[in-house]
Amino acid sequence: MVDTTVRFSMENKKQRFENIQIFLLITFIIFLSNISCSLNGEKSFAQISPNNQSNLKPRANSNKGYEKEANTNSETSENGLNDKRVGNGLIIPGNSIGLLNLRDNKEKAISYLGKPSDHEEYDRWGCPREEMVLWSFQNFGKVGIEAFLKDGIIYQIESYSERFTTEDGIKSGDDPKKLIKLYPNLQAYELLHSADEVDSKRNVIYWVDKKLGIAFVFISAGANKTKKISSIVIFDALSEFQPGGCTLPPQKLVKKAKWFLN
Repeated sequence: MVDTTVRFSMENKKQRFENIQIFLLITFIIFLSNISCSLNGEKSFAQISPNNQSNLKPRANSNKGYEKEANTNSETSENGLNDKRVGNGLIIPGNSIGLLNLRDNKEKAISYLGKPSDHEEYDRWGCPREEMVLWSFQNFGKVGIEAFLKDGIIYQIESYSERFTTEDGIKSGDDPKKLIKLYPNLQAYELLHSADEVDSKRNVIYWVDKKLGIAFVFISAGANKTKKISSIVIFDALSEFQPGGCTLPPQKLVKKAKWFLN
């Protein structure tokens, strides 16, 4: 009787041990199955979105480069003006206006700004200007930027558009009083016999800083009879400034009193 009870007890323990082993094996199989499903799910997501990693913004310091690239390709520039041709919108004296640089050739300028809105060639007559190329901006009006070329190279650029500003924020349409503190070395000039060209009773006035390579133009005609900045010109610093790219008789650029406006 005792022997039978001992044998039954041992068989019962063996059965429980086998049950535990089966339970652990089943648990392990379920665990492996869950891992496999998880990996397959991630793989499927990656297959569905092959570009998912490229759509993520870089983290930390790399954000600056990413955002800069995004802004460059955007239809809207930093100053909120809808035209890629505006570029950074900056007027840099003696250097550039937006994408257009002094010393660029016409082909390079067209690659930046596209097909010109207007183009005119001139007889030199001893004048540096041989060609004028104009780009207009649809949302602004008829005129945007004029470039004057000599021997196929841009030597002067003029902006009529409010889309372009100096680093100090000066743009076409601004009050000339803003210039007095920002550009103390400006010298006033009057272009004699220029009134007829701009359909005005008054000649065109220029405030010029030859050392910086920048000039501010004032035309009293049409709606601009209140002496606002009509346009902004850049040219090579220390070179001879030429209104409209060229000055021919009977026109003559005459020095006037400081801050003169007729």
